[in-house]
Amino acid sequence: MYHYTKTVHDVLPDHGNLLCRGMWDLDVPQTAFGSDLVMSALLAISALHLRFLTPDDPDLTYAAGHYFGLAVKKYRPALAHITEPLAEPVLMTAMIVGYYTWLVSWIPNPGAPYTMPLQSFYLIRGVFDILMEIGPWIKSTNLKWLFIQPPVEDLDDPASTPFLVAYHLDRERLMKTLDDSISPEDKAVYIAGINYITSICNAITKGAPGVLLREKIAYMIPTLPTRFLTLIAQKDPRAMALIARDLSLLKLVEWSWWLHGPQNVNVEEYHVRGICELMPIEWLWAMDWPLRVASGRLGLHDEAPPVIETRLPNIPLRVIESSSHMEV
Repeated sequence: MYHYTKTVHDVLPDHGNLLCRGMWDLDVPQTAFGSDLVMSALLAISALHLRFLTPDDPDLTYAAGHYFGLAVKKYRPALAHITEPLAEPVLMTAMIVGYYTWLVSWIPNPGAPYTMPLQSFYLIRGVFDILMEIGPWIKSTNLKWLFIQPPVEDLDDPASTPFLVAYHLDRERLMKTLDDSISPEDKAVYIAGINYITSICNAITKGAPGVLLREKIAYMIPTLPTRFLTLIAQKDPRAMALIARDLSLLKLVEWSWWLHGPQNVNVEEYHVRGICELMPIEWLWAMDWPLRVASGRLGLHDEAPPVIETRLPNIPLRVIESSSHMEV
């Protein structure tokens, strides 16, 4: 608890919003003293932060897992029977549990194949689903920031930089795959995802505040239709290509612990390269752009290498340039 009030509250999402900061600084610790549910979640995220600072300490590894297990054990029945008094504690716990699962999703398991962080995706999506259900019961003004949607940048902005030129070429190649074999529902989901990535790229190029950019990247899944998460779980190539683009953009925003994890971990490259392992070989071309961004080979101020046009949908596997390629 001391570490939370001294350090951890300050590395959780603030979104440049005093209400949100008030939630982490005041509402969460105050609620924890009257709620075992929130207390377990708070101690879990605080122990996890300490564990990252001293990864060789087995006691902290145990503590983080122990308190997280307690939080999940108490969260499930509370979620199934939410009452008005439980509304705010459940919402706070949902957020902390979601961030915790994301922060441990990059930890590799030697010898095991890569798995997408579906648990954290479902949990973050669940935060906003819960909010829709219990919104009228939220009393704290500090929690009102959750109702505010991030602005959408103009999707028709011209490609004014080499970075945007490379992105628009990549976007065009994805759009060409949306043929008549795709259902209208799924096509609408893909277009929404492409437009969302376009909005983030435009915001990054315009120099939008880091807190806004991190929010947009983190909340792509809950912002898009629920079908998008279903497609990711089914390892749909287009959906995986879109989430890989979203995660790769973490490389271009200012570091923040709740989203990037420890500073010596390239979480974006870990996940993008992992998604490459799951991608069908005929779709590996779709990982070119996110790989270049996640690996740092395509930045905001770099000259964009040309993209080789290919016929769709029968696209031959491209050799990803240079030696920092995928391990397939």
